[in-house]
Amino acid sequence: MKKQLQKWIAAVKGNLSLHIKLDPNHQMVILFKALDWRYLIQIAEEQRQKNVKNGAGRKPHLRILMGVAIVHILESCTLRKAQDLVQHYAPARLLCCLRWSLWTPNFRTISDFEIMLGSEGLARINAYVLKVAQTLGFADIKGLCSDTTAQEAEIPYPNEVGLMNSFAKSVQAAIEQLKGKISATAKQGLLRIIGEMKKLVRHHRLFAKTNDAKKEIEQKLLNLTKKLSQKLAGIIPTIRGSLRGPQKNAHQRLLQLQDVFGKLAPQIDYYIKNRKVAKDKIISLFQPLLRSIVRGKSGKDVEFGIKWGINRIRGGYLWLFLMTGNAKGEGDYMVQSVKEHIALFGRAPNEYGYDRGGWSAPHMKVVKQLGVNKIAVAPKGKASWKVSGLCKDRMVRERAQVEGVIGTLKHIGLNKPNSKTTPGMIRAGHRAGVRFNLSKVIRDARAVAEGKKAA
Repeated sequence: MKKQLQKWIAAVKGNLSLHIKLDPNHQMVILFKALDWRYLIQIAEEQRQKNVKNGAGRKPHLRILMGVAIVHILESCTLRKAQDLVQHYAPARLLCCLRWSLWTPNFRTISDFEIMLGSEGLARINAYVLKVAQTLGFADIKGLCSDTTAQEAEIPYPNEVGLMNSFAKSVQAAIEQLKGKISATAKQGLLRIIGEMKKLVRHHRLFAKTNDAKKEIEQKLLNLTKKLSQKLAGIIPTIRGSLRGPQKNAHQRLLQLQDVFGKLAPQIDYYIKNRKVAKDKIISLFQPLLRSIVRGKSGKDVEFGIKWGINRIRGGYLWLFLMTGNAKGEGDYMVQSVKEHIALFGRAPNEYGYDRGGWSAPHMKVVKQLGVNKIAVAPKGKASWKVSGLCKDRMVRERAQVEGVIGTLKHIGLNKPNSKTTPGMIRAGHRAGVRFNLSKVIRDARAVAEGKKAA
């Protein structure tokens, strides 16, 4: 028994190492050789100067961490899985320049690095990959098709009762975390209101069958939620003592909840009185920038999340961008997509395709002024196409491929990302775009090396 135990202990303590020959056609090996790592490190350094105050902390291993970020992007995996790959997967260690090192960044370090890069840094990486594809002749910037899509968030269905219940539960969790920082009397008063709200929520879900009964309970629930918010506003300034760690986070959460509910309460009140959802309704207490996006699709009329624009450059490469706040319709989105293309490549496309939602004389005039020669927008009604039949057929074929591309993006991390914050969702969107373009440029390079035409 003792010998067996010693054998197991020796196996645990032993340092195992393997010498593995890597396939030169492996995508991580190709990227290790082909990417301009100096430029990528420059992106990381510039983002660090922007996002890290006074350069605080030790100087990070930017080359290694940039390699880890590429591994995370290629695999569309969790941070812990990315850590495990970099630690034990030979091609990933090569990509991260860790062949002669036993050190591996943990998942927290990887998360901190990606937060430091931000959506801007990831977008710059995607722009670099597109420039590489253009230089190699895989992407033809003279042809462009665009569309919009919704990035759905991993949130519960945002009905009014659910939002008020979530507010009460979040307040309760925060005040429990603060413990002795709030007086016992104030805490009991808050918990009493929260208990009444829970009873109303249960009654609404189980016993309210008619619209009048639901409306009456919703009004009572809103009054209690406002009362809870008012009491909380008086208690927050009285929180005593220094706050650290989880208590500091709980205090910040209470402040955020107060701010968001102040904007949400009138929207809930409007719904109760009119039984119509208010315009630009807040759908999440912790991600107030998310909105409901009417899609009008079969089986899914509304999606909850962020609206993205997708530019598909001829050759199959993508550029993702967030729709600006002042864009009100498909025509505005069409103009913005052309401007994004010009900002990225320095010139407008020669041919541009969009669906019938962009059929607007003023917007098409703006697109023409931006430098687009052939605007292949599907006409409305009995109107005729503005381009020749040959150009129309070509752009219809290319425009049809955008839908398939969007489906691929949602499959590789765009849709319902494992993120609880809006910035995290935006980073997930850009990661999906970088993965798509990196994978495609590798496929095209392999095809050319084998004497075939790029896909």
